[in-house]
Amino acid sequence: MVCTKKIQIASAAIALIGFIFLLVAICTNYWITSDVESNSGLWRACSAGNCENLKIGSSRKYENYEMVRGFGVLAVCVCFLGIVLSLLSCVIRRVKIGPSVVATLYLMAAFFGLTSLALFTSIVNTKNSDVNRAWGYSFILGWFAFPLTLFPGVVMTYVELKMTN
Repeated sequence: MVCTKKIQIASAAIALIGFIFLLVAICTNYWITSDVESNSGLWRACSAGNCENLKIGSSRKYENYEMVRGFGVLAVCVCFLGIVLSLLSCVIRRVKIGPSVVATLYLMAAFFGLTSLALFTSIVNTKNSDVNRAWGYSFILGWFAFPLTLFPGVVMTYVELKMTN
């Protein structure tokens, strides 16, 4: 017999780490670093201490960033919802939320995060020809968050399958 509550709490803990990584990645401005004093994120670009907000449609250089932002925010929200529902179903006995619902939310968060990161990679590689560019810690945290949201979804899917057999 699968110990559902313990596995659900462990999955929620792993997903919480992924959620924190996603949140930090989306909110910080170090997706790309061009040199010591220049960095760019999804919301702001800074160069030599001067920062400008990246508005939708303000520059062709930042075209399609709104899609990356949208999928990133969706990933954060869906992951948070999965964690909350998972913990609620463990703590409150009257709340009956099956592992399949939680698994679906974690897998959706992983998919949205992957889509966001892949879009950003594609946009940056096709639009910018800056040879001194390097990926920043925000972008790397986003990629670390992907398996941390995918793994709990796979585990909870396994739990659901074991419960039905």
